[in-house]
Amino acid sequence: MRSTVQTLSNSTIVAVLLSLPLAALGAYYLIFGFVPRWLSAYREFAADRGAAQLTGDPAALAGALESLSYVRPRQDYRRAASLQGLSLLPDGFEATERGPIATYLATERPTVRAALKRVPVGVVAHPDTDDRVRRLRSMTED
Repeated sequence: MRSTVQTLSNSTIVAVLLSLPLAALGAYYLIFGFVPRWLSAYREFAADRGAAQLTGDPAALAGALESLSYVRPRQDYRRAASLQGLSLLPDGFEATERGPIATYLATERPTVRAALKRVPVGVVAHPDTDDRVRRLRSMTED
């Protein structure tokens, strides 16, 4: 009888030990996947709501969001010479110096930099533009 209890407890321990990595992956996804995306979407919707209240015209904001989302500029306006004079940065938009982290990653640890590029960061950080437009348009109906 005693050996049966020991066998059951040993198999229970093995099952728990085998399920720990799965539980850790679930916690990782919850903490670093779902929660940041939810918070980001909440902040975007709150910013849209605040902007609609400040401007008093949610329909105009919805139209601007649609225009910005569906019409992409052909050139990077940060590189346009006519805009360089508007920059408050001493060297314009071109960075001549690297920060300490970029220098470290570029010179001392290229493997770390390559590994960081493989990490999926911010896959879907913003809510869908159609959802934002729909919420803004519903504010005009209220």
